[in-house]
This record gives sequence, C-alpha cells and structure tokens, in this order.
Amino acid sequence: MFERINPDKLNGRQKEIYNFQKSAALLADYGFNCIKLTDDWRGADFLAHHFDGTTTLKVQLKARLTIDRKYEGQDLWMNFPCQGTWYLVPHDKLVELVGQNTNWLNTSSWQDNGLYNSTNPSPVLLERLLPYALAAEEKPTSPSTTHSSETHVPPAPPRTTPSVGGAPALSSAERWRHPNLAVAANALTAAGYTCSAPPREFRGNYLAARRGDGEAITVRCPGRLDIRKQQLSTGLYIVFPDQDGIWYLVPHDKLVHLAKANTPWLRSASWRADGWYSSANLSRQMRAGLRRFALNTT
Repeated sequence: MFERINPDKLNGRQKEIYNFQKSAALLADYGFNCIKLTDDWRGADFLAHHFDGTTTLKVQLKARLTIDRKYEGQDLWMNFPCQGTWYLVPHDKLVELVGQNTNWLNTSSWQDNGLYNSTNPSPVLLERLLPYALAAEEKPTSPSTTHSSETHVPPAPPRTTPSVGGAPALSSAERWRHPNLAVAANALTAAGYTCSAPPREFRGNYLAARRGDGEAITVRCPGRLDIRKQQLSTGLYIVFPDQDGIWYLVPHDKLVHLAKANTPWLRSASWRADGWYSSANLSRQMRAGLRRFALNTT
C-alpha cells in the first residue's frame, strides 16, 4: 500500500491531481489555503487564499513552464515544476521574462498558435525565475504553534533555519533565491560535512563543503540529478536525492561518465543540442552505479 509511485506513469487526470497536491503542500508554507476548482473558473485551476483573509490568487497549474496568449491580461499566476523546483509566476510577468531571455516569442508556435511550453528552460531564464521559486518547509509546523505572516504576495522567504555544520546560516534573501540549498546542506551535514558559502565566482545553488580536515569542495545543489557540458573539467561536485530520498555526492565528470555507461541521456537532444540533462527518476542500473557515492546520513 505505502509504496512510492512513478508520477510519469500516471494518466493525465491523475498527474493533475498529483501536481495540485504537491503544489498545495508547498504553498501552505507561505500561508495559502488552496481550493481546487472543477470548472476552470476564469482560467484558474485552483484558488490560493491567504490566511490574511484578503488575498486570493487565481492559479493555472501546468506540468511544465507554459505561456499562452489566452491567459494574457487575466491576472493569472502560472504554477509549474521545473528540474525539481516549483515556481509561481504571474503569467504576464512570465511572458515578459521569456521575451527578455529567450527567442520563444519569435517562434511559429507562439506567433501562429499563441502557445509555448518547455521542460528545459535555459539557465539564463531559470536564473531570472529564481525569485518566484517555492522552497519547501523543512519541518511541519505544529497546529498549536502560531506565527505571523510577513507578506501575502509569494514567493515569501522561507522561515529561518539553524546554522549548518557550524557555519553561519544562509540569509533569508539567499535561501529565497536558492530553494535547494537548505535541504542539500542538511543532507551533507548529516553525513559529516561542514557547509559554508561557496567561492565568490559561484552564483546560484552552490555550497562549499568540507569533511573533517579535508580539502573544501564546491558543490552544486540542483534538487535532482543534473549534468551540464559547461561544467565538465571544473572539479565541481553534484549533490542530489533519488526518487526514494537517498542522497548522493558525486564529482560532476564522474556523474557524466555513469550517465554515459548506464543511460541513453547523452544521446538525447537535450544533451546534444542544449548541453544538459536532468532527471528526478533514476533507473535501477543508474542507481547501482551511484551506490558507492551515497551519503551516509544515519
């Protein structure tokens, strides 16, 4: 009964329900009660009503980053997952960011059909979307605990987390912009690493990690397995969980080698044309190859 499912095997209706439940759980950390709609009222799949009693967002739920001309001027928020992170973005702002950072608005898909969607946005666009990323709360809040909400417009910064590995905690602004850092740092700390800010030249979801008196390594925390051509031969490590919550710390180049030996990913258009590939669901063969890189968090 209590076995994890593979979301990719769900039918369309089941995927919609699954995605709604996932997103609603995240939005609860920001003070929103999500109400599923059955009639696509005013273009919304669900309403997100804030605990302040005055703010209600009309939200269109998608399985991938999507812009659609029919949503323009409708005061809709687009809610979608991408590379293990959920985003909540005003649709018209999303169109603006797409226009500034991609050529999508010049494609026939947008010009002729008024629609464009993508599962692999460029790193540049993802960087611009970081302020709209939703970060998960690390621990459930007791129903008896009361707290005040500082803002009713998402995305709000996550609640303060303790220092990691004796190093100063990330600031609220840093945690807001990099939603995968806190959970990755916790996994590394549980495995005996000390985490701190990375070297200055690194921006985004990076940490510096050191075990004992060993040399510090620079670690990227993408939230799922993620490999990129531009990071070959850089000495970076990647930390990520598989679908069962097992965490791995792997040199990036070794991860690419394992992907080549155990998957068809390096033959995909995503790797060949765009220079990157990511996955949240790993095959049994890939996980076997990764076994020796699993973090001991017990």
